[in-house]
Amino acid sequence: MAKLTLTDIATGHGSKDLYNANNALIEAALENTLSRDGTTPNTMSADFDMNSNDILNGGAAAVASLTIGGVATLPTAVAIAPDASDVTNTPAGDIVATDVQAAIDELDTEKMAKASNLSDVSNMDTTRGNIWKKGADIASATALALGTDGNYFDVTGTTTITSISNKTVGVVIKLHFDAILTLTHHATDLVLPGGANITTAAGDEAEFFYYATGDWRCTSYTKADGTAVVSASVTTKAEQTADHTILAADLSAHLIIPVDINTTGSVDITELALGSMSGLVTIKLETDNGDASARKVRLMTTGAAERWTGFQKGDFITLAYDGTNAIILAEKCTIFVELFKTANHVLGGTTTDVKTFNSNYSADKNSGGLYDTATNHRYDAPPFAGRYAMEMWCSPDNWASYATPELYIAGANIITKSTVNRGSAGEDHFGNWVVDVAASAIVEFYSSSEHATLSVVMGDAAEDESYAKLRLIERIR
Repeated sequence: MAKLTLTDIATGHGSKDLYNANNALIEAALENTLSRDGTTPNTMSADFDMNSNDILNGGAAAVASLTIGGVATLPTAVAIAPDASDVTNTPAGDIVATDVQAAIDELDTEKMAKASNLSDVSNMDTTRGNIWKKGADIASATALALGTDGNYFDVTGTTTITSISNKTVGVVIKLHFDAILTLTHHATDLVLPGGANITTAAGDEAEFFYYATGDWRCTSYTKADGTAVVSASVTTKAEQTADHTILAADLSAHLIIPVDINTTGSVDITELALGSMSGLVTIKLETDNGDASARKVRLMTTGAAERWTGFQKGDFITLAYDGTNAIILAEKCTIFVELFKTANHVLGGTTTDVKTFNSNYSADKNSGGLYDTATNHRYDAPPFAGRYAMEMWCSPDNWASYATPELYIAGANIITKSTVNRGSAGEDHFGNWVVDVAASAIVEFYSSSEHATLSVVMGDAAEDESYAKLRLIERIR
């Protein structure tokens, strides 16, 4: 319908009423148009249809609602303006803001904190401050409640602690204790060094790692007085003079069993079954019965197998038991004989004459009674296979006569030392070797003549001294 319809005037003598009616219509139509300069009335009383045309060069639009493409994009009574606080936000993740502007502010705050940390990485002191932050003091409690303002806390009070509040898995905290209290060990919730409760002292510090939900592990504990939080438990038995079986109650971090073989005789120390053995065990011979004694101390298995034997004061063995194995960590086993001649021991005047020590020599000292002084005059076998340090002294009695000390093991010549020339009274020569000896191997020491024509006299019947002085076998590891 037309916005303005005038009545035509047919003649020049038309009625003034028609003129006035047309003017009224024109005035009403103008009153119903929009004014460019804002002259009122200048408001719409019905919808404004652009007929798909554009509004050009528009400014701010204040509307009660806005529909674009048939979709409402703004709620009623929201003004279109450049203000993100008017746009709602649904909180998610670590963002708690309910409008866009507040959410942007949160992100900016976190971004600035991270930028500060990154820029300070080259500064060691600042970097350390970013990693460790002192929080407010927290009061001790059965369930210790950690603050959210740091990861290093002073713990006040004396209440026993049995658990610590939850954090994100992987978090590390450090606690500084201001007073005496008890930390209660738990197999999963609060794992402490040594698997036992800890009584704190003022100044003690503990570092904890949150390794699973609800579970903390103490990875470091430092006592203010510098002592260890778990002291190594050493148990030393009284000196044993008779056979003894190790007691389960005696086992500790290190069990030491001293032995006396002088009072009553040889002593056997017997293990428990390996499944019941744990920690370190040391057997040491404290008191022997003299150099010529056949007495000994033995470490025996539950199956009556000889694991180790000692003969002289100072002999020892230290083993580590893990419930399955017995591992020898260190040991010493001393075996020696000292022979005194009772008659001349003459090597014939040939370079092939080899004599072992014989009945012309008596044993003044014979550790463990292992040297056969009656028949073979040799070590028929050391008590164990192993590596031994061996020494031999000998001295020919002739002026300008020669003898060579030699070592045979299982019938094979192992070592021949350089020729001995007595030269003058009291001049001894010795050989020392380190050799591997198999189980049940015969060990023999010989002297051989190195002179084609002269007999070599080993010793002199008129002299009270030995010239095959000392043979020593000491098992080493």
